[in-house]
Formats: sequence, structure tokens, C-alpha cells
Amino acid sequence: MTIDELLAKQLEVIDSFKSNFEPLYLAVANIREEMTFRIFGSGRGSGKNAAGSDLSSVAYSTDEIWIDPRASPRKVSGRNIGKRGSEIKSYYYPQGQGYNTFKADIDRGQLRLSNNLFSAFSNEAGNNPIYKQGENAAITIDESEDGKIQGLEKKYGVIFEMTQEEEDAFGLILADYITEAINKGIE
Repeated sequence: MTIDELLAKQLEVIDSFKSNFEPLYLAVANIREEMTFRIFGSGRGSGKNAAGSDLSSVAYSTDEIWIDPRASPRKVSGRNIGKRGSEIKSYYYPQGQGYNTFKADIDRGQLRLSNNLFSAFSNEAGNNPIYKQGENAAITIDESEDGKIQGLEKKYGVIFEMTQEEEDAFGLILADYITEAINKGIE
């Protein structure tokens, strides 16, 4: 292959980005994962706004509690022993465990910032694909979550925009995807 042929193939690949900029779409999907982790946190950790300040991730209560087994979505073994060690009809969670431990026992983790908002932003439910049109791409969120976003950002500051670190990472990720696409195109 001559240099002119190589340049022609490169220009052809780059020109195709005007109608289908797949490297951009992949980079946006990648950065959405990083933003999801930052915003919504993981496990017991809270998320952070764009300035790096912690967001509220309220833990479940650890106050002493008795729960009617009929109200539980799952059977919990070993929790029907009361304070005095005798068998009782309720599930008993002593001080320091409470509702927090009950939720863990039934495989329902800590509260997220908002389950519906998390699903919408992370595209966990598959209903909010990345907006893709030619040389443009964007993370989409269902309009029903707009009020939550505005309320959270009013209370905690900018949340749903990339941080400087995310912008820097996005640039590197995009460059890698562009390089990969050009290399595949000239093979």
C-alpha cells in the first residue's frame, strides 16, 4: 500500500464519522459508567457531585426492630429468637442491626440516591440509550426524572455533568477508540 492509498483510507474512515461516529458513541457509554459510579456510589458509600462533595446516601435504621414474617418478601432463618433467647413469632433484630440488617438478609441493599433515577441514568433498564446522531452523542435520561435531577442539583450542586477528571479520561478514551477505528479501517 502506498502512502497516498493509506491517506485515502484514513480520510475515508474519518469522513464516515460524520454520519456514524461510533468511537464517540463508545466513549460516551464508557464515561457514563464512570459517572454512574461517581454519582450513585457503590455498596454503603455515597456518591459525589461534580465538585467532589459527598451526596446523601442515607443508611437504613439500625434501631431494634421486630418484623412480622408475613410482611417479609423472603423467609429469614435464625431471626425468630427474641431478646431472652426464646423462640418468637417475629423476626428480631437487636439494637445495632435493625432494619439495615433485615434489608441485607432479604438481599435488598442500601438505598441508592434514587432507584428509578439510577436505572434511568445508568441505562440499567435498557430504556435510555445514548443519543446518537452523526457527530453528536449524549447521555439521555427519561423526562420523568427531570424533577429529581433539578431537586438534587438544587440541594447538592452540579451532579450530572462530567468532572474535570472525567473530561480528561473521556478525551483519552475517545482518542483510543478513534485510533482503533482508523486502524481497523486501513487494514
